[in-house]
Amino acid sequence: MEIFHDNGEVEIDVILNFGKKINYSFPKTYISLVQKYDSLQLEDNCFNFTNIYDKDDERDLNFLSFKEDKVENIFDEQSVSDPEYAGIPHL
Repeated sequence: MEIFHDNGEVEIDVILNFGKKINYSFPKTYISLVQKYDSLQLEDNCFNFTNIYDKDDERDLNFLSFKEDKVENIFDEQSVSDPEYAGIPHL
């Protein structure tokens, strides 16, 4: 996989403290990835699949930033908690 863009490294304490704030333990592989490549965007980040309605569908894969000064950051509750934005309610 080729990297299109990232915001550099982020301190592990930032990731772990955010997990504590939302009462969630991030998988070790996720922590390792986002610690090295904050706000990772891959060159080929879209994939096609057949959805539950047996229709062709597609999605993209992007990672939110752990840096509060970035526009699309994980601290923005709208991105994390709102199902309209693929979030999990009450998270």
